[in-house]
Amino acid sequence: AGTGVGASHGILMKGGEALEAASKIEAVVFDKTGTLTVGRPGITDLESFPSIKKDKRFDDNNNYLLWLLGSLERNSEHPLATAIVSYAEATIDTEFLRENPFGQLSDFRAVTGRGAKAVVNGDVSVAVGNRPFCEMMEISIGQNVEDTMTTMELDGKTAIVAAVDGEVRAVIGIADELKPDAAASISYLRDTMGIDVWMV
Repeated sequence: AGTGVGASHGILMKGGEALEAASKIEAVVFDKTGTLTVGRPGITDLESFPSIKKDKRFDDNNNYLLWLLGSLERNSEHPLATAIVSYAEATIDTEFLRENPFGQLSDFRAVTGRGAKAVVNGDVSVAVGNRPFCEMMEISIGQNVEDTMTTMELDGKTAIVAAVDGEVRAVIGIADELKPDAAASISYLRDTMGIDVWMV
């Protein structure tokens, strides 16, 4: 009967032994993505850095930077790329985007689990990726950029770098949204049942 009740709540147990052992559980380990979160990462932060080259195309509201990033990532199905494109489309000034549809790519290169790089409209080299990708592409991460990435990571976010023509122009913070009942479930396990809760 207990396994049937569990199944009706989405909990599958292999036999009565597992059900009996459940009363002795002292710790629960969750994987985060798709279990406690909705499984759709989104941009939470975009910290831009001024260009040494003083390129006039970069404005205070990041239209041009986001246009470059959207151009780079628009054909990718990777969840982080999709998050960047969605953020760019929602944030770029409507008139700017209407007058400047996302650009065409050449020399595209993607490295699984690290990042992507391409030339937009035959003019500007754009790269988005993690630290190892920046190292591969010989993109220098200064102390300000490193500090910004570390701060975002300490907040539980994935921090990636956006570089234009080899120069870091932004750090992007990405996080997955918690499921509505995640906090209450963890609180119940920890506070009411006295079970240690861990996340991997």
